[in-house]
Amino acid sequence: MNPAAPVPRGAPPAGAGIEAEVESILIGCEDARLDDRIEALARIDERLRACLDSEASK
Repeated sequence: MNPAAPVPRGAPPAGAGIEAEVESILIGCEDARLDDRIEALARIDERLRACLDSEASK
């Protein structure tokens, strides 16, 4: 991950859910360069896959 990548402006509250986490990442990279946006989308992809795996194992 690029250390110069934008940090989300406001972290979602604990327990807010995946939607709030994804929204926070997207808001944080609104004005970012393309490569930083791609990295943010990769983080979202990883997070969503982890949620799907968690749900599938229940």
